[in-house]
Amino acid sequence: MKVLWLSLLAGCIAIASVGSVQADDKNGLDKQLSLDIEIQQVEQRLEQALKYLYQLSLEEPTVALDVEKVKAFVQDITKALARFDFDQDYTIALRFFRAKGIDMINLQRLKNDQPIDIAQVELALKDLDHVIANQPSVTLYKMAGDVAARYLDDDQIVASYLNKCADDGHLGCGVYMANHYFFGRQGFSADIEKSIYWHKKVVEGGIKFTCSAILSSHTLAHIQDSLPASKTGKTAKQWSQITHQLYQQLEQSEQGAYTLCDANEIFVYEYVMFIDDGQPDKTLLQRALSYEKDQTLQNYIKALIADEPIDSTITIVESIADETRRCDSYFDLLLIARAQKNTTQAKNLEQMLTTLDPQRCSFPLSTITHMQSAGVWD
Repeated sequence: MKVLWLSLLAGCIAIASVGSVQADDKNGLDKQLSLDIEIQQVEQRLEQALKYLYQLSLEEPTVALDVEKVKAFVQDITKALARFDFDQDYTIALRFFRAKGIDMINLQRLKNDQPIDIAQVELALKDLDHVIANQPSVTLYKMAGDVAARYLDDDQIVASYLNKCADDGHLGCGVYMANHYFFGRQGFSADIEKSIYWHKKVVEGGIKFTCSAILSSHTLAHIQDSLPASKTGKTAKQWSQITHQLYQQLEQSEQGAYTLCDANEIFVYEYVMFIDDGQPDKTLLQRALSYEKDQTLQNYIKALIADEPIDSTITIVESIADETRRCDSYFDLLLIARAQKNTTQAKNLEQMLTTLDPQRCSFPLSTITHMQSAGVWD
């Protein structure tokens, strides 16, 4: 996200309420000189902090992440905010980048399986609330929602940010809303109709938010295919066609070179989704293979292209390192087994899904639950 805070870095820090002294008071002059030196040091340190945190916040950071350095800068900002009164714009900049810094620190803790500093997370959210109150932005609502979702066990806080963000038109938040209603998580009750509503809103926005519309149109195809009574307004095939049109638009746009939008996964699933149509479209698998970078997943796709038996393909899937991708691949094979009327193999694969982390398997497990509720899964 590009921010407009850089213009603040060149300006002087406006500090108020730091006291006054009499010019003819030598002791007072000494105090004033000492204060001036302190202010100058604070200015220099904060300028370093804001520039560094800004560079880290770019989509392609121009500096390497140094967690200890981030911690020191967060402390500098905290001390400065407690010691001095800054003008409004500078305060907004300081609080925004303190929140960014705290998020960076805790993201690293998550990666290293270290405990999260909840007090600092709550401080980051207070900072973002302050920034939003003065400069409302759907991007800031999304950022706050992401921070709350990552670290806090409070679904209502997450839902409040995402609701506001989506209502104000951020398609990325719309995807979150749609998925949370599909999965029934983060303070949202499972509700297919609301999930459909938000996915359709996102598709209407096109490629403005890069992958959002592609993921939503693909999910609408999935919902219509797995839950035929759903009122998405189009057939699964029609939603699939929209997905391909959006991919084409993205590839022709400036953003196209920078993202795959899960093409390696989406095209495999589209092949599986329509496998019982009589003439499976293996060009989808070829396209998925062209995007896939993981060797084991390449072997899995090649096995699907070659119509290898499910038993031998399962052996490949078992060696997929990413548990989410492994779970999704088991689900692919489960749907293929169902299409082949191979009940025994389908039951075995359904059992395999239950042995994996439910969070990693949320897509297939939620789909099965919805289909069972609709009476279309036996």
